[in-house]
Amino acid sequence: MSRPETALSALAAVAQTAIRAATGGTGNAYYPEPGSLLGAPNLILFWGDTAITLGNEQFWVVQVKGQLLASALRTKLPTDIARSDPLIVPLVDAFAPGTDGNLLQANNTNRLVEYCRVERVIPSLVIEFPGGSGSFYYGAEVYWGVKIRRFTGDA
Repeated sequence: MSRPETALSALAAVAQTAIRAATGGTGNAYYPEPGSLLGAPNLILFWGDTAITLGNEQFWVVQVKGQLLASALRTKLPTDIARSDPLIVPLVDAFAPGTDGNLLQANNTNRLVEYCRVERVIPSLVIEFPGGSGSFYYGAEVYWGVKIRRFTGDA
């Protein structure tokens, strides 16, 4: 898992598990972004700014932006708000130190991720996303920091 896109796919899997646990089994998380959305809630991940330190090994510090799309915006804003805000804490907890999500490892298999943690959340947003049941969603933005150690030529 020394490639950033592989780490983002693993991040999506951990986040999807947390969302489904918080909602009773519904919800999705995506990397890369889908062409359209099915159901709700959905978390869409985007690879952001990346700092790279070169040496005998490379250290990549990747910022990941997640758009948490809880429900299509219609006329019932209080209902929409109620669907998004309770998902934030479970997402943060899924990546806390000492969890598999913090190292993006399943069954202790990944040794190249130094950390994956939620670093910032912006709740109470209206987010535009083309596709799905509507163009505008009530939701939040969640920002992760991911530090990956890799070597030149790693797959």
